[in-house]
Amino acid sequence: MITYRKLGKMGRFAAKIHQYAHTRLYAELNGFRYAFPDWHGCNNFENIRPYTRTEYLKSLVLPTRQLTDFSGFSHWEQIKWALFGYRLPHTVFLENLYRHPEDNINLLGYFNSDFAYDLLKKYKHLIIKWFVFKKEIEDSMQALTASFRPWVAVHVRRGDFVKRGLTFPIEEQKNVLRAVRRDRHLFVFSDEKETIELFKEAGPTTIINPFHHIPQNVFDFWLIKNAETVIGGGSTYAWWAAYLSNQNDYYAPPSTHLWKHHPKIKITKQEI
Repeated sequence: MITYRKLGKMGRFAAKIHQYAHTRLYAELNGFRYAFPDWHGCNNFENIRPYTRTEYLKSLVLPTRQLTDFSGFSHWEQIKWALFGYRLPHTVFLENLYRHPEDNINLLGYFNSDFAYDLLKKYKHLIIKWFVFKKEIEDSMQALTASFRPWVAVHVRRGDFVKRGLTFPIEEQKNVLRAVRRDRHLFVFSDEKETIELFKEAGPTTIINPFHHIPQNVFDFWLIKNAETVIGGGSTYAWWAAYLSNQNDYYAPPSTHLWKHHPKIKITKQEI
């Protein structure tokens, strides 16, 4: 059995989708069973379920294979290191796991590498079937947005991106928007209301989430996923929404693992 015990505890909405997709893909391509903790995917997507009791108990004893892109210590791990010489799990490259597959392991990592993204592109036909929204979500959203089709979605991530120096000038996203929008409706999404106001002159459409059964991050993600064109800022949130849409009309800088050290990279159309 392959699992990811920390699923739901590391990163935001799309990061969890990313971790689930890569862990399940590794299991399926190698003919292994997979099982996962309860996470938001169980509530929002069809055919995604949490551990059974037996799977949960088995997951507790599986050895961890920590990927090379994950090097963090938790507070408890630091204490164990200082007192007992505790070492982090064996660190491996994702490529090596595929070359020498192991069953009955727990994965830990971010899956941020060229190899990882190439896998997502190669097996997209499989992966998009895993993330089909539950019928009650899909039907509610389809009815709500019927009069707004087609639309363009712009996603601007600020917050931690500002602190990490990973933001792109909003004017670049505006330039792309002016070039591709045509006469379509516009939705703008950001973790800062002030940022959305910067697109006021473009006349964005605003929809208030009226549904108690749809969390706001799922509501926004669905709207981005169902846009004809997505203009992102490099976050996995917009990347995954555009990827699952299968529209292949996505404008953004490359994913952060490629561009964080290259500030001159521009927003262009990305093949996903």
